[in-house]
Amino acid sequence: MAAELDLLPFALVYGGLAILAPLLAMMERRTPAVHLTRTRRGLRLDLAYWLITPIFTGSFARAFTLGVIGTLALVSGFGLHGTSFLARATAHSPFAKLPLLPAFFVALVVADFLGYLSHRLRHERAFWRVHAVHHATEELTAIAAARLHPLDEAVDSVLIGVPVLLLGFPLAVYAALGPFFVLHTLLLHANVPWTFGPLGRVFASPRFHRRHHARELPAANYGGVFAIYDVLFGTFDMAGAEPVLFGISERDVPETLWGQCVYPLKRALFEHDS
Repeated sequence: MAAELDLLPFALVYGGLAILAPLLAMMERRTPAVHLTRTRRGLRLDLAYWLITPIFTGSFARAFTLGVIGTLALVSGFGLHGTSFLARATAHSPFAKLPLLPAFFVALVVADFLGYLSHRLRHERAFWRVHAVHHATEELTAIAAARLHPLDEAVDSVLIGVPVLLLGFPLAVYAALGPFFVLHTLLLHANVPWTFGPLGRVFASPRFHRRHHARELPAANYGGVFAIYDVLFGTFDMAGAEPVLFGISERDVPETLWGQCVYPLKRALFEHDS
């Protein structure tokens, strides 16, 4: 089952990246929301994440999600036949009867709601050590969007993917959601002043997400694709001036790939010793 889902995400992510990244980079140069001076070290780290995150982190997260499905199949009496377990869920699901495109849009609404809840959870203390790696960048641009710790994405993938699969959405829909979210996050992190006007209370915009990354401001704006969940749950905030300072208040996350991978462990040990 995992093998069937691996090639499509890679093709969609890197094909979309080749198109979107240059376009967004051009817009960031022409109409930047914040004037940034990108360091070569920071840019190299961003590019390293774009090699690691879709290939390694994404595969690890999908495998972890499917492993949870396999465990559920095992305890439900299906043995190691996760596909049969999902087939039972699909057989009773109204979503499985939808054409693929409508099923994808329904799944997107469901998945983004689950992503909103997952995002709020990962800002809590137990999960913050791994999610802090994503927030540590002080140069918020589209290309910085892939900075994700593998454990952070694994938790997010399970909290979104397992319910989506158990609700009976087709595997093809599940496989397409990941690349869509990865490519959409390019737009979300772009250094452009877009707010989407009145639709900014429905759809997450770059300005909406920069407020989420703003350093030393109360947490807000957890939505990924839809801002409406923040509106409904009281976490929406677009008031105030354009944020210009990003990163985390601790400012102790290393600017190296290996350093960021081991940061959560070192932080946990440090806090334990103290």
